[in-house]
Amino acid sequence: MTVEELLELPTIKGLKLISGNLGVHREISTVTVVDTPDGFQWLKGNEVVITTTYALEKTPNAFLDFISKLSEAEAGEKAEVLPVGTVNEAIATAGKVQYVAAGGNFAKHGHKYVGAMAVLETILSYEYLWTKIRIQGGAYGVTARFELNGVGVFASYRDPQLPKTLEAYQGLAEWLRNEEFPERELNKYVIGTISTMDKPLTNSMRLDKATAQYLKHVPVELRQRIRSEILQVSNADLQALAKVVEDMLSDGLICVVGGKQPIEANKSLFNNIINA
Repeated sequence: MTVEELLELPTIKGLKLISGNLGVHREISTVTVVDTPDGFQWLKGNEVVITTTYALEKTPNAFLDFISKLSEAEAGEKAEVLPVGTVNEAIATAGKVQYVAAGGNFAKHGHKYVGAMAVLETILSYEYLWTKIRIQGGAYGVTARFELNGVGVFASYRDPQLPKTLEAYQGLAEWLRNEEFPERELNKYVIGTISTMDKPLTNSMRLDKATAQYLKHVPVELRQRIRSEILQVSNADLQALAKVVEDMLSDGLICVVGGKQPIEANKSLFNNIINA
């Protein structure tokens, strides 16, 4: 049984994965109960560790050390604890244009990475975001990214707008929920997505790609699942991503680098403004 299969069991329905999303395809060999700070020394790897961390609740540093030891024992994915909250930061410069980003963690809301997300990235570079932000808004460009670790982000660059761009991001879920692509058009987007995955590589590029996949724990089985989902994507698969986008943006995370005047005019959006 894998971690992903464990999380789908009806007996633990509602359990959420909050870190280590790339490790969901790891095999589970056994279950171990640990409730002492030195309990990690009895772990053998590939285990589900059940703990209340009661003995560590008043000692944050010991808790972080415990998490690190679990990783070393191969009982979990490498965990990084970063002091990051809802920063919503703006960096004001002397520039005339903005770089406007908004995103969140869709894995935190119970969604997993699927191949339809790669197709949606391709679609948005020609459809909704391109039209709203590039053509109508006047930005130089816009991008959408959904990562295997559960992080998603939309970002514009050299953008004369600020609140209108954020409004366009918020409107994406509704557009996606009601959009229906003709078969011919959908096939073009699938071909465009696959072409970014199957482009010719030199031996050096192959080595770089293999190294990255190894370090990020992206097994062959996961890559094949994503490829199959891309090739078989349907309008229903894409429409289902409306909820993913909605949940992701509900995290309310934004970051803007741009002109001082538009940032000050919209200062209520930010928790922190830095004057560069």
